[in-house]
Amino acid sequence: MTLNEYQQWQQTMAFYPQKKEFEGLVYTILAMGGEAGEVQNDLKKIIRDYKGIIVPETRQKLLYELGDVLWYISAATSELESSLQEIADLNISKLERRRSEDKPVG
Repeated sequence: MTLNEYQQWQQTMAFYPQKKEFEGLVYTILAMGGEAGEVQNDLKKIIRDYKGIIVPETRQKLLYELGDVLWYISAATSELESSLQEIADLNISKLERRRSEDKPVG
């Protein structure tokens, strides 16, 4: 599945308040932050409970939560009437420019 196919699928699953209005964008970006917080919390638990060792169970949990972040990135991108491919292309251009200017990337 390509990024754009994923985004099309994601839109068939998307049911949230004020979709395709400003509030829909706000909702998706706030939800994305919440999901990113879950990723951070799971990482904190790996540090606390597993001494920084990522076991298969915690790896799977991180991947599931990153998938939730991706879902909301896709939703926010759709709210901005763009595509995941466009977002990826814009990011590549920005990072290549930084690298060509000997600026840190990442």
